[in-house]
Amino acid sequence: MLSCAVVGLAGSVAHASPEEGKALAEEAAKLAAANQMVAAAAKFREAYASDPRPEYVCNVGVAYLKAPDLPRAQRYLNDCTQLGASLSKDFLANVRKVMETVEAKLVAGNYTPVDLLVEPVQATILVQGGDPFDEPIVGSRRAWFPYGSYKLVVHAEGYTDRVVELAAKDHTAVRLATKLDKLTESAPNEKPPGEPPPGDPPPGEPPIAPARERRPSTLPPIAATAVTGVAAVSGAILYYLAYQKREDANQEPAGAGFDAARSAMESRLLGARIAGGVAIVGAGVSAYLWYRATRSTSTTLEVQATGSGAAMVFGGRF
Repeated sequence: MLSCAVVGLAGSVAHASPEEGKALAEEAAKLAAANQMVAAAAKFREAYASDPRPEYVCNVGVAYLKAPDLPRAQRYLNDCTQLGASLSKDFLANVRKVMETVEAKLVAGNYTPVDLLVEPVQATILVQGGDPFDEPIVGSRRAWFPYGSYKLVVHAEGYTDRVVELAAKDHTAVRLATKLDKLTESAPNEKPPGEPPPGDPPPGEPPIAPARERRPSTLPPIAATAVTGVAAVSGAILYYLAYQKREDANQEPAGAGFDAARSAMESRLLGARIAGGVAIVGAGVSAYLWYRATRSTSTTLEVQATGSGAAMVFGGRF
C-alpha cells in the first residue's frame, strides 16, 4: 500500500546525485516514521531537487496525504502518475485509487477545483503567499484551492508576467485561462513584488539621464554660405567694372586720362581676384560645414564600476 512508499521508495537507487538524494530521502523517512509528515514532505522535495526520481515525488504526495494536506497531496500524487512511468504498474494503479479517494474528499470539503490553463505551455504559476502551494505549478492542470481569495503570478521566460486574481467560494469549477504577451524592448518583464525592475538606480541615488543625439549648429554653414555668395557677387561686379575701365582706357589718348583709367581698371581687377578667391575658399568651407551639420553626430555617456568607485566614459563621433 501507499503507506509503505514513504519508507520503501525513498531507499531506491538514484541516478543524478545518488548520495545526496539518498541521504535526504533517508532523513525524510525518519521524519515520516516520527509522524512529522509536513517536514518529511519538504525533505522528500529536497531529495527530488537533488536527484529527480519519480518515487521521491510519490513520497511527497503520500506525506501530504498523511499530514493531512489534501490540495498538496492531490497535486504531488498527480505528478507521481505523470512522472512515474518507470514505477511498477501495480504501484501506479494504487496511487490512482488513492487519488480518487483524495479528490472525493476535496469535492465534499470546502475546496474549489480550478482549471489552470496557460499559454505558453511552459509557463509557471506561483501563488502569492505560498498557500496552498509554495512551489510553482508548471503548465496547465487542475488544482484544488481552499475557499478564499488568491493572487496568482503567471511567469515564463521571454514573456510579460501577469497577476491573476482567483476567488474560490464554492464547489463550482473555475476556468482560469491566461495568455502571456511576448516581451518587447519597451515592455520589460515584470519582476516579483518587492524587486526593483532592471535598470532602476539603487534607492537614494539619482537616475542617470540617457544620452541624447547632438547635431552641430547650422548657423556656421549658413554664415559661410552667405559670405561665399557675397564674395562671388562682389567679384563679378568688380570684374565687370574693370572691363568697363579697360574700354575707357582704350579710348583715352596717352597721358593723364589714360593712366587714371588703367589704374582704376587694375584696382578693380585686383578686387575681383580677391573676391573670387574668397568665394572659392568659402565654397569649400561651406561644403564641409554643411556636411558636419547634416551628419548624425552622437555622444554617449557610460558609467563603469572601478575598484575604487566609478568612472565616466565618453564615446561617439566628433
